[in-house]
Amino acid sequence: MKKSLFSFKDVSSRLDSYYEFDREPVTEDKFQNKWKFISFFAGEHVAATEFVIGPFFVLHGITAKELIFGLLIGNLLAVLSWAFICAPIATRVRLTLYWYLKKIIGPGLTVLNNIENAILY
Repeated sequence: MKKSLFSFKDVSSRLDSYYEFDREPVTEDKFQNKWKFISFFAGEHVAATEFVIGPFFVLHGITAKELIFGLLIGNLLAVLSWAFICAPIATRVRLTLYWYLKKIIGPGLTVLNNIENAILY
């Protein structure tokens, strides 16, 4: 039987051979105060939706009122999902959500998820 040239498991295992800080639980000496955490979170996660998806909708003809209303609802849902789903998981396992997701779904689906994100962004 001929071996495939490309395998998600092979790609993932080669990438896993590099040490990455996100695979280790965060130590207490690296914790930030709540205001610093909020600013890091907002800078990383909140703006991406507006700058990537917002213009796409504008190109397809939505009104300014619809855009603002959609952004308000979208950000509210994002904050609630992070507050009640993601943050409790992250504080319990002390790993990044990306690495924890990889542990749950495995290397193959992680590669597919990365490809999907690359296409979206």
